[in-house]
Amino acid sequence: MKKYLGIIKIETESFMGTNIRILTKFSDYKRVINKWAKSYPNAKKIIIKNDEVLNSFFEDFEDFAPVTEDEKKNAQKLYDEIMKND
Repeated sequence: MKKYLGIIKIETESFMGTNIRILTKFSDYKRVINKWAKSYPNAKKIIIKNDEVLNSFFEDFEDFAPVTEDEKKNAQKLYDEIMKND
């Protein structure tokens, strides 16, 4: 289990109402969560110490999107290799 939990609340308003998305990120380092949180500039953010109850509740909302440019490039490279093999 990771030491910290980052939670992001994204609110999108429209004519039909308000859509709320919750995304989470687990890490042993606050700097990793802070870097991830910066990719959602208009969202509300919180970083808290993780425990078993929080972990079991929020793991369903974990954000697996790439965090850094290097991770995005590596993900794109992997995707291109998979698509090339099909």
